Amino acid sequence: MIPINHIWLSTAPMDMRCGSGKLLAHIITQHQGFRPHCAYLFYNKTGTRLKVFIHDGLGVWLCSRQLDDSKFHGLTKPLTPLKSASASTVSNLMP
Repeated sequence: MIPINHIWLSTAPMDMRCGSGKLLAHIITQHQGFRPHCAYLFYNKTGTRLKVFIHDGLGVWLCSRQLDDSKFHGLTKPLTPLKSASASTVSNLMP
């Protein structure tokens, strides 16, 4: 299991066709660096897909999930580009 110290939620929708290179560039430009043991969450425009980008200290993991039941909740309010989120906040986004 990968230890995750911080979870960062992007509040701007991302194109789900992009790969790890574009997501890493977005993290570096919108955030203060790329930190090990952090997870960065991105969602699409309709809020039905989620990508999780994780730096485990040695490399990166990119996971994708499509929701079977509706979409993520609470993504309609504009927030800061990347916001620190707790595990409970992230779990509340999914029905």
